Parts: sequence; C-alpha cells; structure tokens
Amino acid sequence: MSLIEKNAIWITALFYIFAGMSHFIFHDFLIQILPPEIVQESLVIYLTGLVEVILGFMLLSSQYRKLAAWLIMFMLCGYLWVHFYMLLEHEKFTANFNLTQYTAMPILFYYARIGLQFVMIYWIYAFTKD
Repeated sequence: MSLIEKNAIWITALFYIFAGMSHFIFHDFLIQILPPEIVQESLVIYLTGLVEVILGFMLLSSQYRKLAAWLIMFMLCGYLWVHFYMLLEHEKFTANFNLTQYTAMPILFYYARIGLQFVMIYWIYAFTKD
C-alpha cells in the first residue's frame, strides 16, 4: 500500500471519527435538520454518531476496511434523505442558519451538500477494492 493510500485511509477514518463525535457535541443542531418523519430524534442522532465513530475505527483495520466502506456508503445513502429534506425546505433552513449573510444564493449550499454526498460515496467506494 502506498503512502498516499495510507494517508487517505487515515484522513477518511479521522473524518468519520470526528464527524461521529460531532453528533454528541452538536446534538441540538443536528436534531433541527432531521425530517419530521424521524421519531426518537435524540436516539437517532446519538446512534448515528456512535456508528460513524465505530466505522471510522473499522476503516483503520485492513480486516474490516471493506465492510466498513460498504456500511459507510449505505449510511451516506441514508443521509441523502436529510439533505433532500433540507433542499425542499430550504427557505426555513436559510432563515434559521442565517445563510444569506454568507452568500447571495443560499440554495446552492443545499445543492452542494447533495453533490458532496455523492463525492463522499465515490471516495469511500475506493476502499472496497483490494
């Protein structure tokens, strides 16, 4: 394995470990962006955070890396629901998050989140290869 591949694994693993930990730190914010159909919001936020931390550590193990990558891709596909919900309700979120102070076209933020999700899925897919 090349140094670039090792670094990519470490960077990705740390990203998911810290992203998972953010579910505990920014719990109240994350509850705000959940679609209303999701019940037990706190439990969902905490469980998804825990899963992200575990999967991040699993990426560091050559034995579990491929499984972790597939599970992360599955998780990211599930997160698309939240991103599309935010896009469809963009006026509410733009006002709540005060995005207009950062950009004249805040709707691009929501499209970018969806696009980034697909980039992340593609990135993780690379870890499913031998």
